[in-house]
Amino acid sequence: MTAHSVKAYEADIRNRIDGLQPATENGWRVSVEEVSEGLVFEDENIRIEAFEVCHGEWKVALGYRFTSRDRVIVISGDTNACPGLLNGSQDADILVADSMNKKMMSALEDNLRSSGHGLQAAMLGDAHTYHADVKDAAEIAQQAGVKHLVLSHVMPSILEEQIPQFTEGLDDIFKGKLSVGHDLARYGIE
Repeated sequence: MTAHSVKAYEADIRNRIDGLQPATENGWRVSVEEVSEGLVFEDENIRIEAFEVCHGEWKVALGYRFTSRDRVIVISGDTNACPGLLNGSQDADILVADSMNKKMMSALEDNLRSSGHGLQAAMLGDAHTYHADVKDAAEIAQQAGVKHLVLSHVMPSILEEQIPQFTEGLDDIFKGKLSVGHDLARYGIE
């Protein structure tokens, strides 16, 4: 698949190397190494482990746990709430979790249907089977002892003023710090 993607972008790559905005000869090269559940990488600074999560009909879906000397950060990947996510998130300083507000998604789907966009509504409806509801993500984080839950892959897309609606009721479930992630956001570990 990667080889075909590179071939598809062949003209673009050539233009970027030889065109008006020259790039390095190696900057575009891709190296893929398939991983599975278990240890992915380890050196003196960090240990990266993959753990199985549930992403609908996908046979393999992975979350990642990054452990340094004094910190643990977990990235759920696309998933529903499942035992793999709970186990992989134990005592994490930060859990970056897939999140869907199913109530808001259902309203969006209803609007699409009523405006004649049934196919788009059905496609969004299918996402309910493989993305964690915000309440489920909060429950997993609470059960796992996570200190800071960052909701990511936000579905549906929201404006900043909709964050209170997106996170409504989560403070009753999760007692740690809660953030709704966005592009280029940075979070510290306290």
